[in-house]
Amino acid sequence: MDKRIDAIPLLLLLVFLVGCGGNKRLTGTITYTDGSPVTLGFVYFESTTSSFQARGEIMSDGTYEVGSVTAKDGVPPGEYAVFVLSERRGDSGRLPLVAPKYTSSATSGIVCKVPAPKNRFDFQVEPFEGKIQGDPLRPLEIISAPGGN
Repeated sequence: MDKRIDAIPLLLLLVFLVGCGGNKRLTGTITYTDGSPVTLGFVYFESTTSSFQARGEIMSDGTYEVGSVTAKDGVPPGEYAVFVLSERRGDSGRLPLVAPKYTSSATSGIVCKVPAPKNRFDFQVEPFEGKIQGDPLRPLEIISAPGGN
C-alpha cells in the first residue's frame, strides 16, 4: 500500500508535464561559428519562469532532441535559457570544447521560446580556445581564454 501512495506524486507530475502542458518535441543542431558541428556533450534548457530543466544529448553530427522525463518527450511551452556542456575526456584529462560563457544559462546569452518554428532550435557557439590547468579529476581552472571568457 505504501508503494502506491509514494507513486501518486510521480504520476501526477507526469500527467501535468505530458497532458496539461502540451509538451513540444524540440530538436535542433549546435554548430561552432565556423559551421562545424559540436560533436558531443549535452544541451540544457532551463525555464526562465520556473525551476523546470530539460536536456538533450548532442550527437556526433551536432543534432539533439530535448527531453524532460524521458529522452525525447520534449518541453512545455515557455521561454528557456540554453547552455551547453561539452568536453573531451582522455588520459590527459578534460578539455572543454565550447567557450566558458556557453556553460551557464546566466552567461550564454542563448534564449529559446517554445514552441519554436517547426519545433526546431539551431544555434552557434564559439569553441574553447584558452588554456587550462589543474587536476583532471577536479573542476578545471581556466587560466586564459580569449575575450575574457
